[in-house]
Amino acid sequence: MSLTTGTITAVNQTVTLPNCPGGLAAFEYSGTYSGVTLTFAISPDGNTYAPLLAIPQGGGSPSTSSVQLSTNQSAVFEATGIPPGSYIQITCIAYTSGTCNVLISCGPDAVIASRADIRLTPTISSTAYAAGSAIGGVQTLVGAARQTGAGVTLAGLLITDKSGSTPPLKILVFNSSPSSPSVFTDHSGAVVSQADLATKLCAEFTVAAADYTTVVTDTGSQVGGIASYGMPKLGQSFPAGSSNNNLYMGIILTSAVTFLSTGDLGIVVTVFQD
Repeated sequence: MSLTTGTITAVNQTVTLPNCPGGLAAFEYSGTYSGVTLTFAISPDGNTYAPLLAIPQGGGSPSTSSVQLSTNQSAVFEATGIPPGSYIQITCIAYTSGTCNVLISCGPDAVIASRADIRLTPTISSTAYAAGSAIGGVQTLVGAARQTGAGVTLAGLLITDKSGSTPPLKILVFNSSPSSPSVFTDHSGAVVSQADLATKLCAEFTVAAADYTTVVTDTGSQVGGIASYGMPKLGQSFPAGSSNNNLYMGIILTSAVTFLSTGDLGIVVTVFQD
């Protein structure tokens, strides 16, 4: 089976899966967006494309070569009879706002990845954090994989900061819980052991203060921040650990920040499960 991921954030953007092994093609969409219309197409060589008919997973609707997605809709479409060596492409022909995450897979035994959104509210402090401090302790992404050792793809990350402090972060993802001498205790200096780096760390990414956009909350006086990421900035794929189907996250501040309250920070992690 072959697979690719991408994001749609503007009209005329495309996501292409080249040199397909043939058989069944699957298109999965998710994210936070509105006004998105996509077309399906196929080519023998990646140059000239023709419309490709697909149906919603589970059937029940006529086949179509285009789909107008509802706001924030998660959907899966399938197309059969894909010749080996084909190029499969989706193109955005209408777009209003947001980020639409796309996963395309193809193969005789193509498996449709399912999507899970895992919401976290780290318990933090309203006293000042120094640069290098851990936030909220180790966060457990319960059920991130379908089963023990199964594959996971990090597809999206949404961070909300009600205090408007725009915290710059380094986020580490592990397939087993970090253990001593690693330290992720809230307000302590974060430490990652060499053993955890070598055997448990699966992904690392950063969130800059400039990545946040600001919104006025319902208090009318407090300004919050939102940072949102999709593929390909994320997109790392790896197996869950051998002991359970969870992932684990350590969050580290890269500069000093003071939050206004203990519930200011929220995180939504979107994963595709093999």
